[in-house]
Amino acid sequence: MDAIEEGKGPLEDWSLSFDDHAFLAELPVGARLAAAVQLKFLDRFGHFPVHWAQINEEAVAFLAGQLGADAASAARSGLGSRNARRYRERILAHLGLRRMTAADRAALEAWLEGTLCPQGGTLETMIAAVFAWSRARRLQPRARAEVERQVRTARRAFQERLLLSIAAALTPEAEARLEAALAEPEAPTGLHALKQDVGAATRDSVLGAIERLAFIRGLALPRACLAGVGRPWIETVARRAAGETASEMRRHERTRRLGLMALWLMVRESQLTDGVVDLLVETVHRIGTRSRHTVRPMK
Repeated sequence: MDAIEEGKGPLEDWSLSFDDHAFLAELPVGARLAAAVQLKFLDRFGHFPVHWAQINEEAVAFLAGQLGADAASAARSGLGSRNARRYRERILAHLGLRRMTAADRAALEAWLEGTLCPQGGTLETMIAAVFAWSRARRLQPRARAEVERQVRTARRAFQERLLLSIAAALTPEAEARLEAALAEPEAPTGLHALKQDVGAATRDSVLGAIERLAFIRGLALPRACLAGVGRPWIETVARRAAGETASEMRRHERTRRLGLMALWLMVRESQLTDGVVDLLVETVHRIGTRSRHTVRPMK
């Protein structure tokens, strides 16, 4: 979810309560609309807006209608001005949001590690989820840059733990075969060969695809390590591994290299299986078509 989309949603979500009206009535008339925008944005998304492009114009107009204000006047008020920052403190007090404690930080870290990271998703989606987590607990918002750093760190740590668990579960034989596939990438079961498409429906294509598929299945890859891991993570890491050459892959530390290779091959196995099935179906279809063209009825 990008910043522009963030301020969109049902206009009912931007309705001011009786208490909101009472709070805004205490502010200078010229500041009320901008303060209302910040108040409802925070209440909905868990953090203050940084610039006006984040806020839907219809939402601003809806708030202006409730306050009897000119919608254009809000845009003339800088969200980063001294007055805007001062009003934010009053908004936090009005909403009853509390500062994050050490216990809250520990709970957030545990939630990131045990729930959010395994689900996967884009960086922006995860940042929005952290703000939603804080909003649900009535916590004061942190700076977006701080939240982004925390999410990036958690994502990297989760990925490293995932690859480590996969590498640790490989058998010694599987490790040796994976290293051989990287050392001789042009071999029939080398890395470059494993990346090849199944090709046309010919005898050689079918046999080659089956050989590569047998190689992967013979590794007995630890699929149990992916239990509870969201599909977005698996696809992201697999794409990253698929985009690397053998020399690039060999430059990784051994554990990471083996984990990357093994995870990619788990995905590649499914792709090759589908490809082999398609080849066999096409081959059978060709045989049937050829038979109908060559068999002649008896006179």
